[in-house]
This record gives sequence, C-alpha cells and structure tokens, in this order.
Amino acid sequence: MTELYDVRLEEDVVNLLPGEFGATAEARIYSTVLGSCVAVALYDARARVGGMNHFMLPGVIEERRFYLSESGRYGMYAMELLINEVIKCGGNRKALVAKVLGGGSVLQSVGFASRIPENNVNFALDYLGAEKIPIASRHVGGNFGRKIYFFAVTGRVLLRRLGRESAAPVGKEESEYLIRARKEAEDTGDRLTLF
Repeated sequence: MTELYDVRLEEDVVNLLPGEFGATAEARIYSTVLGSCVAVALYDARARVGGMNHFMLPGVIEERRFYLSESGRYGMYAMELLINEVIKCGGNRKALVAKVLGGGSVLQSVGFASRIPENNVNFALDYLGAEKIPIASRHVGGNFGRKIYFFAVTGRVLLRRLGRESAAPVGKEESEYLIRARKEAEDTGDRLTLF
C-alpha cells in the first residue's frame, strides 16, 4: 500500500495492489486499478467504517466448509482479512454492505487464465452470499479495466473504465503477479488451485 496525493480529487489516496487490503474509520480514500482482479469494498454506514481488498486468485468454494480449503489464501484470505479489519475499526459484521468491482477480461492468456475474471467474480458473489453480506452494487465483467476510488466512511465509489491502451499495463501486471504466485507455490510445495 502506498499513499499518494491525487491531483484530481485533491486528497491523499491509499493505493492497493493485488493481494493488499485496508480498512479505516477515518475519511480515507482507497484506490486500485483492476483488470481480471476483483475488489470488494465493505462498509458499515452507521459506524462509518469501511475497507477494500484487491485479489486475483479466488480459490475453491465447496458447497460446505469452503473456508477449510487449501487454496483459501487467495480470495478467501483477502475477504477474511478485510472483514476482520473492518470489525477491528468498529464496524458491525451484521451491518456490513458490499460493492463488488472488477473481473474484466484483460489477460492475453488462454486456458485457465482466461477463466480467472469470471471465477473471481463468482467467488466474491458466492462468498458474500454465504456470509449473508448484502451487495449494494456491482460493476463486473466486460473486457476492460477499471480505476476505482472507494470512500471508506461513506461507501461511495467512483469508477472509471479503462480503454484497451490503459488496460494493457494492468493485464501485464496481473500476468506477472500470476507467474509469481505460481512460482511461490512451487517453491513452497503448495498446491495452487486455478479453475
């Protein structure tokens, strides 16, 4: 996470990269750029607490007990970390509302990588459904990237679609992230589940 001044918003903005998350009870703005990745923004309007994550690999959701899956370190892990952090900041789990963003087809790969965007979106929707966290809005799919700004204490989202030229670096970054994740899984002997 890096915090930088955004000239357009005239505010400091915390930028999230793949695998990162943040939550706060302060008037903070989180931003990220999404291609095939998904960001879930959670907020509690009454407590004025919110946060956002950014994940690329969903893991496996089984009918029951999906939280015990070996591959839970990706989307599952990102969701658990985010929920716990929002609660630590004063949010009430029963009052959380979600916004689901991303899952665009920007990777130039075929095979399993071409299914990543859809799988990420399905994971987020299934997870939130299983946890009974209502989804206030979603902006998912398509073949474009997205620039997201999430205002943590209000739940407001600003979204800008990225054209092919702007989305190309996002696809490259996500491909490199996927290669690193596979290498780390091989180095540690972990099984990397991509479906």
